[in-house]
Amino acid sequence: KGGGGFGDGRINMRGFANENIAVMINGIPVNDMENGAVYWSNWAGLSDVTSAMQVQRGLGSSKLAIASVGGTINVVTRAADKKKGGSVSIGVGNNGYHKSLFSYNTGKGNTGWSSSFLLSRTAGAMYIDGSNFEGYNYYFALGYQKPSSNHDFQFTFTGAPQWHNQRSTSPTISDYIKYGSVNGGDPNRRYNADWGYRNGEALANRINYYHKPIMSLNWDWKISDKSKLNTVVYASFGRGGSING
Repeated sequence: KGGGGFGDGRINMRGFANENIAVMINGIPVNDMENGAVYWSNWAGLSDVTSAMQVQRGLGSSKLAIASVGGTINVVTRAADKKKGGSVSIGVGNNGYHKSLFSYNTGKGNTGWSSSFLLSRTAGAMYIDGSNFEGYNYYFALGYQKPSSNHDFQFTFTGAPQWHNQRSTSPTISDYIKYGSVNGGDPNRRYNADWGYRNGEALANRINYYHKPIMSLNWDWKISDKSKLNTVVYASFGRGGSING
């Protein structure tokens, strides 16, 4: 975690940070094109739609044609890999945290078609004070593989629009004690210096909002038992920013 805000985290592999790790969704790189960073708050819903996760530590013998000194992480969300069925879930937690989710998978039919759908909403606050957030996640996938065919097609469209308050200040121990309970009580472990009230309304110093949907069409061709061709066409576009209070 970084700062305690919703989705503000990072991954390190073999001592390398996100900037040196290739993170992909169905083989599509999602690292920032300028600095190589990965903003996990933009992909907070991936855990709900993941069919498999492939991790390659270091360069090694990776089959992926992408530069990655620290390694590669490929999140697979293929509709054809999901079993038939659906689910509805509601979860609650501290600080008003709640999450509701609905999903359904048709499974692979006799004609070779398969589809998946998911919609979820997560809102509330994290452990620290003033860390409110709200995020949505939508996912649709359509797959086709004709029985006994060596060709497999997968279309995927997913996104996770969100906004969340961020924290960038590291309070001192004296501040934790000062803003703790009265009369020298326990320190306030939830203390956050990056928020307050303005005109009676709670306001954070920094508010991040972003939406970066991604759509892709994968074609897998099993040429023989020893060779396979993977082709993907994808598009991704994002809009967001940060509001400084």
